[in-house]
Amino acid sequence: MCLGVVVATASLVLGDFAAAIILAAGAVAVLVVMMAYASRVAEVELFKLPSREHAGVGEIAPVQPTLVHVAVVAASVIISIAYTLLNYGELPDTMAVHFKWGW
Repeated sequence: MCLGVVVATASLVLGDFAAAIILAAGAVAVLVVMMAYASRVAEVELFKLPSREHAGVGEIAPVQPTLVHVAVVAASVIISIAYTLLNYGELPDTMAVHFKWGW
């Protein structure tokens, strides 16, 4: 939500190109933060498993998601859909498409 406010403000103050750059940088930052969080969760879950003294083939039980995991995924999907629906009216009726490489 904060990223949306920053992008909307940047669009009004700095222009659309700056808003697009900020949106791309924000998306990368969110991705990096989510990867770091997932890595930390995986490490914690790995240390919870009992250690095996010898290597072998065994069944691996799946990790059950917590309420936080489900909420983060649901929030990201809802925000993406809401952002798309809110900006749908701003899209042009037609779009130029170039089919040859020499344009």
